[in-house]
Amino acid sequence: MTSVTTREIRAREAAVAGVLDAWVRAARAFAAAGVYPVDTGIPGVRLERPAYTMLRELDQHGPRRLGDLAMASNLGVSHASRLVEGLVRDGLVERTVPADDRRVTILAATPSGKQAARRIEQQFHGLITARLGDFLDQEVLDFAMLFQRFADELVEWSDAMTRGG
Repeated sequence: MTSVTTREIRAREAAVAGVLDAWVRAARAFAAAGVYPVDTGIPGVRLERPAYTMLRELDQHGPRRLGDLAMASNLGVSHASRLVEGLVRDGLVERTVPADDRRVTILAATPSGKQAARRIEQQFHGLITARLGDFLDQEVLDFAMLFQRFADELVEWSDAMTRGG
């Protein structure tokens, strides 16, 4: 067994502080650059982050109930319900009632909603590609692997918290 030195502990704490600082700076830069609301490609229809998150969820994972969509989007049901109203009004999401259970409402992205979600996804892909333009290929691969791992850890933690863990 290897013992961890005080220097190694301090270095790790400094690295974690650096991650937090980078996270905050990145969030501020996103906000300052006016990334949200995003352009859907539909005249007059722009989406804030929570509405885009829900539309993306429906596009990538298919139809679902409001409660499931709210949970997957990390929103309260009442907030999600208000956002869905706007998405329905804008023609991006549709509601259906299954014949076998009339008490349930299923939400799904419309063809326009799917097109808008994919357009926004392309915008973000372009934004990230441009920001990583000066990175070496291996740096992009390393960053992607580490960021995915970090996101997986956050999702696992969040899921445990929402289950009362």
